[in-house]
Amino acid sequence: MNVDPKGAGRNPAGRVAWRNYAMVFVPAFVVAGLTMSLAAQGALAASFAVSGTSFKLAADSLDGTGFVSYGAVDTGADGAHHPVTPGGFRSAQLKNLCQSVVTPSPFGPVTMRLTAGGTTPVKATNMVADFDQLQGDITFNGYASGMDASQVSGGPSTGARGQWGQQAKTIHIANLRQRAWSTTAATFILSGLTIKVSFGTHECF
Repeated sequence: MNVDPKGAGRNPAGRVAWRNYAMVFVPAFVVAGLTMSLAAQGALAASFAVSGTSFKLAADSLDGTGFVSYGAVDTGADGAHHPVTPGGFRSAQLKNLCQSVVTPSPFGPVTMRLTAGGTTPVKATNMVADFDQLQGDITFNGYASGMDASQVSGGPSTGARGQWGQQAKTIHIANLRQRAWSTTAATFILSGLTIKVSFGTHECF
Protein backbone atom coordinates (compact mmCIF):
# COMPACT_ATOMS: atom_id res chain seq x y z
CA MET A 1 0.00 0.00 0.00
CA ASN A 2 1.36 3.41 -0.95
CA VAL A 3 1.11 6.15 1.68
CA ASP A 4 1.45 9.85 0.87
CA PRO A 5 3.57 11.23 3.71
CA LYS A 6 2.50 14.80 2.95
CA GLY A 7 -1.19 13.97 3.06
CA ALA A 8 -1.75 15.18 -0.51
CA GLY A 9 -5.37 15.09 -1.58
CA ARG A 10 -6.60 14.91 2.03
CA ASN A 11 -7.87 17.63 4.37
CA PRO A 12 -6.63 17.74 7.97
CA ALA A 13 -9.41 17.16 10.47
CA GLY A 14 -11.44 20.27 11.26
CA ARG A 15 -10.35 22.19 8.16
CA VAL A 16 -12.32 23.29 5.09
CA ALA A 17 -11.43 22.49 1.50
CA TRP A 18 -11.23 26.00 0.03
CA ARG A 19 -11.37 24.77 -3.56
CA ASN A 20 -14.39 22.54 -2.98
CA TYR A 21 -16.24 25.26 -1.07
CA ALA A 22 -15.52 27.83 -3.78
CA MET A 23 -16.96 25.50 -6.42
CA VAL A 24 -20.32 25.68 -4.62
CA PHE A 25 -20.24 29.15 -3.12
CA VAL A 26 -18.96 31.34 -5.96
CA PRO A 27 -21.38 30.18 -8.71
CA ALA A 28 -24.34 31.05 -6.46
CA PHE A 29 -23.26 34.68 -6.36
CA VAL A 30 -22.39 34.68 -10.07
CA VAL A 31 -25.91 33.47 -10.93
CA ALA A 32 -27.44 36.06 -8.61
CA GLY A 33 -25.37 38.80 -10.19
CA LEU A 34 -26.23 37.66 -13.70
CA THR A 35 -29.94 37.59 -12.90
CA MET A 36 -29.89 41.11 -11.52
CA SER A 37 -27.80 42.33 -14.46
CA LEU A 38 -30.35 40.95 -16.90
CA ALA A 39 -33.12 42.60 -14.93
CA ALA A 40 -31.20 45.87 -15.10
CA GLN A 41 -31.21 45.61 -18.89
CA GLY A 42 -34.92 44.83 -19.01
CA ALA A 43 -34.15 41.37 -20.40
CA LEU A 44 -36.37 39.47 -18.00
CA ALA A 45 -39.08 39.94 -15.42
CA ALA A 46 -37.55 39.89 -11.96
CA SER A 47 -38.94 37.47 -9.39
CA PHE A 48 -36.63 36.69 -6.52
CA ALA A 49 -36.83 35.78 -2.87
CA VAL A 50 -34.31 35.11 -0.15
CA SER A 51 -35.62 31.85 1.28
CA GLY A 52 -35.49 31.78 5.05
CA THR A 53 -33.15 34.79 5.19
CA SER A 54 -34.17 38.41 5.57
CA PHE A 55 -32.45 41.21 3.68
CA LYS A 56 -32.28 44.98 4.06
CA LEU A 57 -33.29 47.64 1.56
CA ALA A 58 -32.64 51.37 1.81
CA ALA A 59 -33.38 54.27 -0.54
CA ASP A 60 -33.29 58.05 -0.38
CA SER A 61 -36.87 58.03 -1.63
CA LEU A 62 -39.60 55.83 -3.06
CA ASP A 63 -42.44 57.19 -5.19
CA GLY A 64 -45.18 54.70 -5.95
CA THR A 65 -48.62 54.48 -7.51
CA GLY A 66 -51.33 51.94 -6.81
CA PHE A 67 -50.16 51.10 -3.28
CA VAL A 68 -51.75 48.28 -1.21
CA SER A 69 -50.78 46.70 2.09
CA TYR A 70 -52.16 43.96 4.36
CA GLY A 71 -51.13 41.28 6.87
CA ALA A 72 -49.73 37.86 5.93
CA VAL A 73 -47.31 35.14 7.04
CA ASP A 74 -44.25 33.93 5.10
CA THR A 75 -42.69 30.50 5.64
CA GLY A 76 -38.93 30.09 5.44
CA ALA A 77 -36.94 27.16 4.10
CA ASP A 78 -36.48 25.96 7.68
CA GLY A 79 -40.23 25.89 8.25
CA ALA A 80 -40.18 28.98 10.46
CA HIS A 81 -43.11 31.38 10.08
CA HIS A 82 -42.55 35.12 9.69
CA PRO A 83 -45.40 37.64 10.11
CA VAL A 84 -45.08 40.19 7.31
CA THR A 85 -46.86 43.08 5.64
CA PRO A 86 -46.81 42.72 1.85
CA GLY A 87 -46.52 46.16 0.30
CA GLY A 88 -47.59 46.25 -3.34
CA PHE A 89 -47.07 48.94 -5.99
CA ARG A 90 -48.41 49.21 -9.53
CA SER A 91 -45.29 51.22 -10.26
CA ALA A 92 -42.42 52.48 -8.15
CA GLN A 93 -39.29 54.58 -8.52
CA LEU A 94 -36.45 54.46 -5.99
CA LYS A 95 -33.51 56.84 -5.73
CA ASN A 96 -30.14 55.61 -4.44
CA LEU A 97 -31.28 52.04 -3.83
CA CYS A 98 -29.17 49.78 -1.61
CA GLN A 99 -30.01 46.14 -0.95
CA SER A 100 -27.91 43.85 1.22
CA VAL A 101 -28.07 40.24 2.38
CA VAL A 102 -25.71 38.57 4.83
CA THR A 103 -25.18 34.81 4.61
CA PRO A 104 -23.03 32.52 6.78
CA SER A 105 -20.01 30.68 5.40
CA PRO A 106 -17.25 28.48 6.87
CA PHE A 107 -15.07 31.61 6.82
CA GLY A 108 -17.50 33.92 8.59
CA PRO A 109 -20.39 36.10 7.37
CA VAL A 110 -20.45 37.14 3.71
CA THR A 111 -22.35 40.21 2.49
CA MET A 112 -23.74 40.66 -1.02
CA ARG A 113 -24.58 44.34 -1.51
CA LEU A 114 -26.40 45.78 -4.50
CA THR A 115 -26.61 49.50 -5.30
CA ALA A 116 -28.36 51.29 -8.17
CA GLY A 117 -30.36 54.38 -9.04
CA GLY A 118 -27.79 57.00 -8.11
CA THR A 119 -28.42 59.10 -11.23
CA THR A 120 -31.45 57.49 -12.89
CA PRO A 121 -34.00 56.07 -10.41
CA VAL A 122 -34.63 52.32 -10.20
CA LYS A 123 -37.98 51.51 -11.78
CA ALA A 124 -40.32 48.61 -11.00
CA THR A 125 -43.81 47.54 -12.02
CA ASN A 126 -46.21 45.29 -10.08
CA MET A 127 -43.72 45.05 -7.24
CA VAL A 128 -44.58 43.33 -3.94
CA ALA A 129 -42.21 43.31 -0.94
CA ASP A 130 -42.99 41.18 2.13
CA PHE A 131 -41.50 43.20 5.00
CA ASP A 132 -41.62 43.05 8.78
CA GLN A 133 -39.85 46.34 9.51
CA LEU A 134 -40.16 49.71 7.77
CA GLN A 135 -39.00 53.21 8.65
CA GLY A 136 -39.33 56.49 6.78
CA ASP A 137 -41.35 59.67 6.31
CA ILE A 138 -44.52 58.71 4.42
CA THR A 139 -47.06 60.79 2.49
CA PHE A 140 -50.24 59.14 1.16
CA ASN A 141 -52.70 60.51 -1.39
CA GLY A 142 -56.14 58.94 -1.91
CA TYR A 143 -55.69 56.88 1.24
CA ALA A 144 -58.11 54.28 2.69
CA SER A 145 -57.47 52.15 5.78
CA GLY A 146 -59.34 49.38 7.60
CA MET A 147 -60.49 47.67 4.41
CA ASP A 148 -60.95 43.93 4.06
CA ALA A 149 -57.63 42.75 2.61
CA SER A 150 -59.41 40.73 -0.08
CA GLN A 151 -61.11 43.91 -1.31
CA VAL A 152 -58.09 46.17 -1.85
CA SER A 153 -58.18 46.96 -5.55
CA GLY A 154 -55.66 49.69 -6.24
CA GLY A 155 -52.48 47.61 -6.36
CA PRO A 156 -51.00 44.42 -7.85
CA SER A 157 -52.13 42.00 -5.10
CA THR A 158 -54.78 41.29 -2.46
CA GLY A 159 -54.76 39.63 0.95
CA ALA A 160 -56.88 37.04 2.72
CA ARG A 161 -60.54 37.68 3.42
CA GLY A 162 -61.19 39.07 6.89
CA GLN A 163 -57.65 40.49 7.25
CA TRP A 164 -56.91 44.19 7.68
CA GLY A 165 -55.85 46.12 4.58
CA GLN A 166 -55.10 49.61 3.30
CA GLN A 167 -54.48 51.28 -0.04
CA ALA A 168 -53.56 54.63 -1.58
CA LYS A 169 -53.45 56.14 -5.06
CA THR A 170 -49.91 57.41 -4.52
CA ILE A 171 -47.27 57.10 -1.81
CA HIS A 172 -44.01 58.93 -1.17
CA ILE A 173 -41.47 57.56 1.32
CA ALA A 174 -38.39 59.59 2.21
CA ASN A 175 -35.37 57.92 3.88
CA LEU A 176 -36.75 54.42 3.37
CA ARG A 177 -35.35 51.66 5.61
CA GLN A 178 -36.90 48.22 5.25
CA ARG A 179 -36.24 44.63 6.31
CA ALA A 180 -37.91 42.15 3.98
CA TRP A 181 -38.15 38.39 3.42
CA SER A 182 -39.03 38.44 -0.28
CA THR A 183 -39.55 40.79 -3.20
CA THR A 184 -41.12 40.12 -6.59
CA ALA A 185 -41.76 42.39 -9.55
CA ALA A 186 -43.02 42.10 -13.12
CA THR A 187 -40.16 44.35 -14.26
CA PHE A 188 -37.23 45.69 -12.26
CA ILE A 189 -34.91 48.09 -14.08
CA LEU A 190 -31.72 49.00 -12.21
CA SER A 191 -29.69 51.83 -13.73
CA GLY A 192 -26.06 52.09 -12.64
CA LEU A 193 -26.12 48.65 -11.05
CA THR A 194 -23.20 47.58 -8.85
CA ILE A 195 -22.95 44.28 -6.96
CA LYS A 196 -20.22 43.71 -4.38
CA VAL A 197 -19.53 40.54 -2.39
CA SER A 198 -17.23 40.73 0.63
CA PHE A 199 -16.40 39.03 3.89
CA GLY A 200 -17.93 40.55 7.00
CA THR A 201 -21.23 42.27 7.72
CA HIS A 202 -21.70 45.37 5.56
CA GLU A 203 -25.43 46.01 5.49
CA CYS A 204 -27.17 49.03 3.99
CA PHE A 205 -28.17 50.23 7.47
